Amino acid sequence: MGTDLAILLATAASIGFVHTLIGPDHYIPFIAMARAGRWSLGRTMGVTFVCGVGHVVGSVALGALGIALGWAVGGLEWFEGVRGNLAGWLLLGFGLAYTCGGLSGIAPIRMFTLTRTGRCTTTGMATSGAMCTYTPGVRLPLAAMFGS
Repeated sequence: MGTDLAILLATAASIGFVHTLIGPDHYIPFIAMARAGRWSLGRTMGVTFVCGVGHVVGSVALGALGIALGWAVGGLEWFEGVRGNLAGWLLLGFGLAYTCGGLSGIAPIRMFTLTRTGRCTTTGMATSGAMCTYTPGVRLPLAAMFGS
């Protein structure tokens, strides 16, 4: 056995021992069960050992699961980078197209006014107003890219 492995095992055992002593919830249940069931010292030690091994194996399994999930999510980092860049470029492109359309007159920017009846009007033309949920009488610049 190498020196590094011996140091690792001694450290793990020391931490486990201190961890158990500091947390009374690790040993009081076993004391209570042993007294209530009138267990012998051997049976108490055996049950405690089996539960301790289960505790360690469960902790190692959860740690391994966390590492595996970390590696799996780490494999998606490239996608997140591409998605973020793509979203930014698409927003910029739509904004530029919207601006160019408004300035050239292809998609004119109109002023819509929400009336007290809950309908949107623009330059005397009434529309359905389903999307107009603003304060009545407030003039809002909205672009109509499609249709009139």
